[in-house]
Amino acid sequence: MAEWLSVTLAVPPPAQEAASSALFDLGAKAVWEDVPDKEGRILLKASFPREDAMRLMRSLPQTLREAAAAFGLPVASFGLILELVPLVDYTEAWKAGLEPIMVSGSLILSPSFWEGDLAGRFGLAPEKLPPVLRIDPGAAFGSGRHPTTFLCLRILSSLAEAGDTPGRILDIGTGSGILALAAAILFPEAEVTGIDNDPPTVPVAIANRDLNSMGPMPAFSDDPLSGLEPGFHLILANITLNTLMLLAPEITRLAARKASLVLSGLIEAQAEEAARAFRKEGWAWTRHLGQGEWSALCLELGGKAAGGAKHERVMVPEPSLETRPGNEG
Repeated sequence: MAEWLSVTLAVPPPAQEAASSALFDLGAKAVWEDVPDKEGRILLKASFPREDAMRLMRSLPQTLREAAAAFGLPVASFGLILELVPLVDYTEAWKAGLEPIMVSGSLILSPSFWEGDLAGRFGLAPEKLPPVLRIDPGAAFGSGRHPTTFLCLRILSSLAEAGDTPGRILDIGTGSGILALAAAILFPEAEVTGIDNDPPTVPVAIANRDLNSMGPMPAFSDDPLSGLEPGFHLILANITLNTLMLLAPEITRLAARKASLVLSGLIEAQAEEAARAFRKEGWAWTRHLGQGEWSALCLELGGKAAGGAKHERVMVPEPSLETRPGNEG
């Protein structure tokens, strides 16, 4: 029987996105997330041709050492398993268990391949069905089920339901394009831009835009932030803490007066540090949502709480297939 090489990386949550990108850089044919291990580490599974085994045995330990150094973590906090497994179509493996979810009363998220009666699934009359965003993450981060993405979607929905009308929206590190696409649905009059410094993700985001028949908006590119004109009323950044802190001055330069900012990609212990970095740039911490160990923050440029203390963390239940989500305020 034909075999592939299966690589499992156990990584601390802050290093998840960097580790996933590193696996693709090493030539992975597919990467997906498994359930966390008993130590709370994210398990990343990747598939490679079996002839890559010797090359990966040499390169992966160095990759882990570099990741540990970049995030200030001990090398021992990472784990690595290589094993030969029967040939499976791993490009399809990520689909297992994915079902439509109701993000809010304003948005339903559905895998691109799912076919069925969405109204019946959620117990709604067809005319009461919220807009549906269909996503195929492919080789890019962002299926919508990871807490970092789901929390951003909940904040976006709450801003729309509160009547916010941002004229220009920026999604930094757009990946599959899910947040930019959701923003375009929730704020149909807005000019939405999604950027990512990983060029292969841009075609994935564009394909998802086409999947939803959304025309030229959002605009996706791998252009640097430095090339963008200021004046964004809502900025989304679901990336790692270190990158957020490095980008704080540039994000502030791009923001319009009284702009809103959504930060994610953070574990709870990092929330205060992220907020502190942006308070120095004049941002007020206005909301703090959590799901498990993950957090997402909402901030306002020039708000009254710019120098305030830690904001109360409101917990968000995991996505439900049958029930409507609650209101986090």
